[in-house]
Amino acid sequence: MKVFFPRNIPGGWLSMSVQIWPVQISIVQLMLLAVGVWLTLAVANAVMRATWGNKVLWFLVAIPIFLVTVIIAFFRYSEMGIVEFIAKQIRTHFLDVTKKFQMNYTRPDPVSVALAKARKTDHDVVISQKDLVLDGDKLDKLRVLSD
Repeated sequence: MKVFFPRNIPGGWLSMSVQIWPVQISIVQLMLLAVGVWLTLAVANAVMRATWGNKVLWFLVAIPIFLVTVIIAFFRYSEMGIVEFIAKQIRTHFLDVTKKFQMNYTRPDPVSVALAKARKTDHDVVISQKDLVLDGDKLDKLRVLSD
């Protein structure tokens, strides 16, 4: 028996999607919906047993759980899922420090500061000139080497 295993799926199994008539649902969304239905039915079963079959209370408790699951599964905002969106909102509104600006303060240009740092050299260049003293012996040696 041959088993078909798709190896060339970019992104793996979690990036696959299923077309259900008007809606295209990814595998992750389908799993979230399955968990939501399971959780809704588990809560509904517990409520039905506790209240001896009161269906109004079942709707009041179980249906909001299912709606929250559907909202989580289908939430998209600027190509972000709900977890990424909530993390971005927390970073933006709670973790950012507000910038304080001062009046009558000339702010240095960052380009000129970067250029000044690039041009700065820490090398101490010392130029010294030695006196030229030519002895007769040195000149004779040079003449012998040059001939």
